[in-house]
Amino acid sequence: MVGVAGKSKGCHTCIKRRVKCDETKPICKRCTKAGYTCAGYNRPLRFLNSFQDGFSARTNDENITTRIKDISITPSPPPELGLVAFKDNICFSYLMDNFVWRTYGSPWFELAALGKMDRLSLDSCQALSQINFGSHYHQGDMQVQGAIQYGSVLRSLIPRLARSKEPGMEALVVPIMILLMYASSQGDRAGSGSHVAGLTQLLCSCGPEAFYSGTMRSAFESCRATLITVGLITKRRTFLEEPRWRTASWPSNTSPTDEQSRLTDLLALVPGLLDDKLLLDNGSKDLHPSEFISRLTSVLIGLFRWRWEWDEENLDVSSSEEGRTHRCRPSLQRLHFSSSTQASDIMLYNSVLMWIIGLLNAVSPHSAQKKIMIVAISTKSNTLSLCDDASPLLFPGQKVQLRDLAIEICQAFEWQIHNIKNHRSSSRFFLMPVGMAWSVLEKDEEYRTWITGMLDSSRVTRGYALSGNSFGFGNYAFPSISEGLT
Repeated sequence: MVGVAGKSKGCHTCIKRRVKCDETKPICKRCTKAGYTCAGYNRPLRFLNSFQDGFSARTNDENITTRIKDISITPSPPPELGLVAFKDNICFSYLMDNFVWRTYGSPWFELAALGKMDRLSLDSCQALSQINFGSHYHQGDMQVQGAIQYGSVLRSLIPRLARSKEPGMEALVVPIMILLMYASSQGDRAGSGSHVAGLTQLLCSCGPEAFYSGTMRSAFESCRATLITVGLITKRRTFLEEPRWRTASWPSNTSPTDEQSRLTDLLALVPGLLDDKLLLDNGSKDLHPSEFISRLTSVLIGLFRWRWEWDEENLDVSSSEEGRTHRCRPSLQRLHFSSSTQASDIMLYNSVLMWIIGLLNAVSPHSAQKKIMIVAISTKSNTLSLCDDASPLLFPGQKVQLRDLAIEICQAFEWQIHNIKNHRSSSRFFLMPVGMAWSVLEKDEEYRTWITGMLDSSRVTRGYALSGNSFGFGNYAFPSISEGLT
């Protein structure tokens, strides 16, 4: 290093030991005598070309000054640099990659993860993100941190829930829903049940008025979807069937009602119908079959009216191409939608219709199809024909078999899963319709293989309700429509 002032000429080992080197080449004698391995004298390459300040005009004969600065080129990052500082960002990114949760909780879930709601919501997201990232990548310490955070949020929530009359209590819906996602993903049935009970208590205490607008409206819609799904699985009515909880009756100056919300108003009635069906099966005299059929017909009228109106507002939303494009796919038309929202609407509509047709077939097997056709004709718009050959979608009354509706759910889900990267809109019932379709089609090997293949095409949905899912969806239960209804 002759000619470079201020730089030590000793070997690397002596410099590190902070002792004077004898500078013997190629190996330092001082290191040899002391029993150290001499690291030699090679220096990392250090250079930087820089120009004189300014870009004023110069002649070609002007010299450009080149200075050497101390910039080391190293082959790898320093060993002391770790990813600990980025842990939360990595976990949150992994969490938001779950399109089922992301679309279920749009937009409140992402706002909570960004810390734009309250501290409890952020802490709940942190617990969920750590337990899921840790479980998927087998990081035990991260799983422990997630469990500790989960317990901490629980301890903070319990005393606040006891003060149910305080202003702003409705905001607790968000952290409780996230804790429910945590417990469900871990197969904690007791914890999940407690969170469902907490959501029910909180909604009843706050009343629907607390959720009329803003972020709380979207949080309510997600919460309502969860509680209705629980009611469908347990076949027990919920308080959400009451008129004041159905968004169609909410004031016009509240947040606008989307198509999924209108369908959810109808779906909210189904758990009560399933509950009453059990009464009929047990020979109860408190409910007459004709009254029950009348209630089913009322829901069917609302459902078919929605479908006709939806078709008028969504002209040419889908197209089809014939032929088998994959060996595991049945020879069916392929549906194409112009948006993920339209596909979600059709999947949810078919799900509600499957429940109503299944119940009608169960209580009135000989007249169910005729009643369905009468309702379809009576509710259709004058501008539409009952069967429009130009559309590949099933129209009201066109087919009344559960199998046909289940297949159309799978066709819409196929479009969803193939276009999932572009899916940013809300879909509060992303997997439930697929579970219902599965319960109808699972005995057919060809369709079972098709559905499994679609679910397995993404790590997020792989193993849904069948165990082995990295996000815990393998622990989920889905409503089965085939039991006693077909």
